Amino acid sequence: MDKCELPIRFGDGAVVTASLSFSTQAPWRLALESERVSVGPCEGTDLFDALLALRTDLEREGAMLLCKGAYENVWPSGMTRSMFGGRKAYSLELGVRPSKHDLVDIFGPAVADCVVTPEKQRHFWESWLESVR
Repeated sequence: MDKCELPIRFGDGAVVTASLSFSTQAPWRLALESERVSVGPCEGTDLFDALLALRTDLEREGAMLLCKGAYENVWPSGMTRSMFGGRKAYSLELGVRPSKHDLVDIFGPAVADCVVTPEKQRHFWESWLESVR
């Protein structure tokens, strides 16, 4: 397991630092610990999938994880899932196919205003798929 520190924003506006533990190989697992909430372990087919599960559980607690993997326009490809275990994903733009320059670390720090729910993120990804067909 590896670790990184990421902020969590709660519904009351409070932001606290959390410790995110994650596996570096399959089986892919994440767990989050902070002074206000603990979530996980959550499992997935890769780190991005496990992150979606963790964020869904965190959302039930009234909080959002502030990381690039929670940006509305970030989603991995099949290649990034297999090559990086879902740790890298593309920053997508409607109607444009991404390049390697669009890769981001899903655990990278995020701007709070760009973070969305997993449902909204999935909706953007589906819209992006339609836009490049």
